[in-house]
Amino acid sequence: MSWILLTACGIENGVDRERVDVEEPTAELAIDPTYIDFGLVELGAERSEVFTVTAIGTAPVQLGQMELHGPESFDLSWDLPNELQPGESADVVVTYVPHGPDEPGYVALNSDAVIPRIEVEVWGGAIVPQLTIDPTSLLLQSLDGEDVTDTVTLASTGTATLELYEMLLLGDENFEVVGEVPATLEPGETAELEITWFPDGDESDTIDIWLTDNTLLGSALIPVEGQLVPPCLGLAEAWETDVLTARTSTFGNMVLTNVGSDDDICIDRWTVWLSEETQDMGLGDPFGDAGQVYPEGSLTMAPGESKSFTYGSTQNNAWYCVEQTQTTIASSNWDFFGARMPQPLMGYALAGDQEAIWNHMLAEPVFMVGRDINVVDREGPVDLRLVNMGREDGVARMTEFVPDGFEATDFTIDPDDVEYTTEGVAYSWDLLLIGAVDTGTTEHTIYDQRVITYTLERHGAECVERSYLEEVTATWQDSDGTERSSMGSPLLVICPDE
Repeated sequence: MSWILLTACGIENGVDRERVDVEEPTAELAIDPTYIDFGLVELGAERSEVFTVTAIGTAPVQLGQMELHGPESFDLSWDLPNELQPGESADVVVTYVPHGPDEPGYVALNSDAVIPRIEVEVWGGAIVPQLTIDPTSLLLQSLDGEDVTDTVTLASTGTATLELYEMLLLGDENFEVVGEVPATLEPGETAELEITWFPDGDESDTIDIWLTDNTLLGSALIPVEGQLVPPCLGLAEAWETDVLTARTSTFGNMVLTNVGSDDDICIDRWTVWLSEETQDMGLGDPFGDAGQVYPEGSLTMAPGESKSFTYGSTQNNAWYCVEQTQTTIASSNWDFFGARMPQPLMGYALAGDQEAIWNHMLAEPVFMVGRDINVVDREGPVDLRLVNMGREDGVARMTEFVPDGFEATDFTIDPDDVEYTTEGVAYSWDLLLIGAVDTGTTEHTIYDQRVITYTLERHGAECVERSYLEEVTATWQDSDGTERSSMGSPLLVICPDE
């Protein structure tokens, strides 16, 4: 006798059995309502609403953390169990005590449900007046000293009538403000202030417009600056925007050329130029160093024009060696980072004393300071550079001032000191640099240097076509305690047309 073993799935005693799927219990949670609108509430009043949490699945729900996100005007109270059985509910009370005219928020509940996080949006508003100023500050830029006018809008953005009581002007007198103050503005209404600056020759003027009102703050301040736009480009910005070239001729002259087609270039101060191929030099006008107003100065190059600087000249544009160990050759390989010729080298150059320049550099630290990046488009990285050209070690304090309306972050070397003022923030570093090393008569001198990079961001400043910020500075002491200083070109922040 032989046996046959049947192993086919789903067959039992020759009879097919249909597979039965058993549904797994699910933990599900619902919130009702998902949006609570408290509406407009009087200051000091209190309003409460309730939302309900319900287990709508077929399995118990383990409840987790309850989160409240939003202003302190909202508060929660509840008596939720750790677990909700299917079909069970619990209430959460949301209380609103208003502080401002527009206060959104939300409540989040975490659990082990299929959807582990569910939310309830909440909103409320106080019945209060509110003033919104656009722009919050104003920069009036004048070309050629012409009067300039702009407007500021005052908007009633609260939920009650805005009362503007009084307007006071604090600062320079050469401003005029015409506007509808005192004024009563209903929610949604606006008024304008027309502000005119009458330049009187100063590089800039400032004024604060102080408004008193019936808002919770009780007053508002509008900073206004009038700024003369220079009639021509400074050397640093011309260099970085490729409209300035520099070369030494076979006759040993330094030749600067304006290769642009639109703007003049101003040479207003003695500056330092470095080259790996030829002698480093300081050059400028031998009859003075303007340097006080940027970039207006004693020399101007029109588009296509060149200026030639002759070594040691006391009659024409001049240059002097700030490097003794290398000879002068024809070259177009130059490095310029906006550094002004340091003290006291500039004074020796104005006196026509080359030997005094070399002697001082042999005996003392000599720092020059500038920026590898002098022109920033809207905002971006800024590179500060400090170089010791003297043959002795020294400590220099390098200081960068960032005015109000801009913010500096992400320093590659943290500042040693940070000073906050009403006009901005001063960042300072105390940096030790070893003396320069002479390598021979035909090789370039080795300079110790530090480069510090940071990110510049607008932090409320109006985006205008051209904004000149401050000059980076360096200060140090000679061996006999004499205070010395150096500075670079102002940082230019531009806002190109969209």
